[in-house]
Amino acid sequence: QDAASASNKKAAIRARGKRRPIPPHVRRVDVILELPEDKRLCPGCNQPMAEIGEQVSEQIDIIPLQFVVTRFHRKRYACGHRDHKPAIAPRPPQVLPKSNATNAFLAMLMTMKYVDGLPLARIENIFERMGLKVPRVTQARWMIQSAEQLKPLAELLWKVQLEADHLLMDETTVQVLKEKGRDPTTKSYMYGLNEGDLGENLAFASPMIPVDRVTCLPGCSRTGRAT
Repeated sequence: QDAASASNKKAAIRARGKRRPIPPHVRRVDVILELPEDKRLCPGCNQPMAEIGEQVSEQIDIIPLQFVVTRFHRKRYACGHRDHKPAIAPRPPQVLPKSNATNAFLAMLMTMKYVDGLPLARIENIFERMGLKVPRVTQARWMIQSAEQLKPLAELLWKVQLEADHLLMDETTVQVLKEKGRDPTTKSYMYGLNEGDLGENLAFASPMIPVDRVTCLPGCSRTGRAT
């Protein structure tokens, strides 16, 4: 009986759980697999067999990262009598209109850097492996310029955070290179803030869209007040 019990325990340990189903929102690509025509003949009577159904199985696949170039063809129009200067179709709004990076590209770059925690040097290697050279210096410049352009949005999110019942904060010391008027070895402070659930009474409150904020300050007193 002890041996049987031990055997059952080992079997329970080896038993695998049920495979988790693939979420329904993931796009499906159907691949139809047909029998060759000569295999559709009945081995007994040599007559064509009728289709009676199919067996469906699913596997997770991935489309590798690929780059595309969006070309804007801005149509120009002019008066045949030359009474007015030519008119040209406006470009769509862009975060960095003078760069060759679209809003979607900048959003992906910021996600890889600040959400996934990838250094710009590693992102540069990933892009180069995929066939596009984007130097880390260029990426850094885009990050700085994008931060300046997106300040109004950041301030709006900060306003949403201040309407929360409570804020969670974490402090980390960092060293900032080339900071104006400060030695590179001087400590600065980075604060991570999260408001948690804002409740149902705010338009921006959603458990699917949490508001996180990271703020870097040049100095901090013992009492936590920024200097």
